[in-house]
Amino acid sequence: MIIGIASRCLIENQTKKIFVNEDYIKLVKRYNLIPLIIPFNDLDENILSLCDCFMIPGGNDIDAKYYHRKNHARSILVDPLVDQLDFKILDYAVKYRKPVLGICRGLQVINVYFGGSLVQHIKSKEHEKALNHHLKLNKDSYFKNYFIKPYTINSFHHQKIDKLGNNLIVEGTCKRSIELITHKDLPIVGCQYHLEKIDDNNTDQVMKYFLKSILF
Repeated sequence: MIIGIASRCLIENQTKKIFVNEDYIKLVKRYNLIPLIIPFNDLDENILSLCDCFMIPGGNDIDAKYYHRKNHARSILVDPLVDQLDFKILDYAVKYRKPVLGICRGLQVINVYFGGSLVQHIKSKEHEKALNHHLKLNKDSYFKNYFIKPYTINSFHHQKIDKLGNNLIVEGTCKRSIELITHKDLPIVGCQYHLEKIDDNNTDQVMKYFLKSILF
């Protein structure tokens, strides 16, 4: 099975580079998926048609125009084509009911796509970065029967969900930050934390949830 991974942009020495972090590649290979990096500068729907599922990975911030706000002074925007790529992937995935895994920025893109909004900058005392935190699963979460305690997650984000998007379900939170979501009707799951950096049972359960729509 082929997983399309949305590429990211880096400008170095006045040269624009298209890339995907290696950790994402390692994650999908553990589940016997073949990664296909989807370029943002020349997107052809024929590329999307090759994919059985998609990943929208982490990265810099989404332009706040997509949820009708001005960008915060601390926002770090990417090439506008990267934003367009992420939303085109979701358009295609929703149309053909293809599974989507969103990680960090990817969760935020999913939320905005379905009509939600973001808190554009979290104060450090509210949610410390680069530290491990405990995920609190909602009492009726799908994952309640599958995760093993403690639910330990990492934190590298400075934005988070504000208004939840339409038909999205909150599965887990941490310090008033929504960390794990699914879609009510579509095979979509999003993690605010970087599960590609965590190799444990709980990551395995999220990946199995993501993959089950392909396998069955």
